[in-house]
Formats: sequence, structure tokens, C-alpha cells
Amino acid sequence: MFFIKKHTIKPVQRNFTPAYFLDSATQDFFEENGYVVIKDIINEDELNEARTFFEKIKSLPSYKVDKKFESAGNFECKQTQTLIFEFIKKFMSAVAARFSNTSNCDLGDGGTFFIKPPGKDSVLHPHQDSAVIDETVGYGVFIWIPLCNITMENGPCMYCPKVICGGIFIGHSISPGHSVSNICIFGKK
Repeated sequence: MFFIKKHTIKPVQRNFTPAYFLDSATQDFFEENGYVVIKDIINEDELNEARTFFEKIKSLPSYKVDKKFESAGNFECKQTQTLIFEFIKKFMSAVAARFSNTSNCDLGDGGTFFIKPPGKDSVLHPHQDSAVIDETVGYGVFIWIPLCNITMENGPCMYCPKVICGGIFIGHSISPGHSVSNICIFGKK
């Protein structure tokens, strides 16, 4: 018989300096809850630009998403990935300046499109994204910008406020009717 010692993950004392957000109330809410929703930050022209770019990606031979959830960052074609990363980095450089202290953060390599076609085969199970950063000296955030209005049918984004590393407890959703002009920013608490 084998016994495995139960391990408890001790919460890490997070360092939220320097402040990421321009607004101190937003920064405080983020630090307390691990997420924040910022409303009406993206205009219709910007959304149309992102939608048009996404339609361009869908027309490429390397686009093979049909039934299941897929991250464009996992596309086999490195040229397509590079196009996406460059577009999102440029797009986010403009948007991030509206709510973040851009001198205190690095946008990294951009981002990706997460594509969730409708249907029972298109599932993204509960998970916690991980920032590749030493979170005792800095912190990472993940920004979600939906390109369509959110409904229960197309799969709202779920979040777990006050999650301590190593566990998912109570989930809440970005409610149906969430406007595409809003963005959700997630961190790890």
C-alpha cells in the first residue's frame, strides 16, 4: 500500500506594483477580485477592424476550425500565427493605453483569437490561464475582447473571483447581453 502525503499550496504574497490600471479604483478591484470588466472601451470602428481581420484569417487555407474550440495560436501555419500576433499586438497597443499604465507593462507577443464554433463538440473546460512570470515580483493579465455579443447559446466567459492559485471555486459568467464594446481583464489572485 502506498500513501501520498497531502500537499497544500500556500498562497503567494502577490506584488501588484507598479499599478497596471490608470484608475486606482479599478486597480483596487482587480487586486481584490482577480478580474475587472471595463465598459465601452472599444469603438465600433475598432471592432469592425478586428472582425474584418478575423474574416481575412478565416479565408486563408491554413484556417481549419469547423466544430471544436480552437486557439489561433495553435494553428500549424506559423505565417498565419505571426499575422495574428502582429495584428493583436498593434490593436492592443492602441486599446491598452486607454486603461493601463503602458509604461508599467509589456504587451509581450500580442495575443490570439479563441474560436468557439457553436455546437456540442466545441467545449473549453474550466481552467486557469497561467502567466509565465514570477508573480512574487510582477503580475500578468489576460484580456478578453469578444467580437460578438455574448449569449448563453454562444458560450459566455466564466470567471472565478478571488481564486487562490491551485483551485477553482465559485464561478460567475460574463452575463448574456455583455456588449462587445466591453473588455474583461483577468489576473491570477
